[in-house]
Amino acid sequence: MRIRARYDGMTIFWILLSITQIAIIIDRIHRSVLHRSTGWMILDRVSLATWAFALTLHGLHPLFNYWKVEPTGIRYRKLWLTKEIPFTQIAAIRPVKIHGGTVEIEVARRGKDIYPHQYLIADPTNREAFLQAIETHAPQTLLEA
Repeated sequence: MRIRARYDGMTIFWILLSITQIAIIIDRIHRSVLHRSTGWMILDRVSLATWAFALTLHGLHPLFNYWKVEPTGIRYRKLWLTKEIPFTQIAAIRPVKIHGGTVEIEVARRGKDIYPHQYLIADPTNREAFLQAIETHAPQTLLEA
């Protein structure tokens, strides 16, 4: 089962900021063309390319970020990086109280009271389906409420 990431608050903030900056820069370029002044034209074009890249990166991030629950473990893909976590390495899975749909997957625990533990933060679009898929394939995994 493949579950995609959702658009969180920071992603939406960066998308809106990028769109605003692009609109401002396009307006400045348009005004400088109308008035035949080319003083800041190169800097505006570089800024436009930078904000367009930021918009593309933040806009596509949730589309290429997913978790796939398989019988052997969880496959996590973030843009072009893929990480596989076997169920034998997962110590616990618990929801994060601050963020509504976020899940914290504890990957490595050296000991009960030895910190730091290693975590993977999952932000799936459907947390219940994600937890149900994990429980189906790995009932031995500790799902904390």
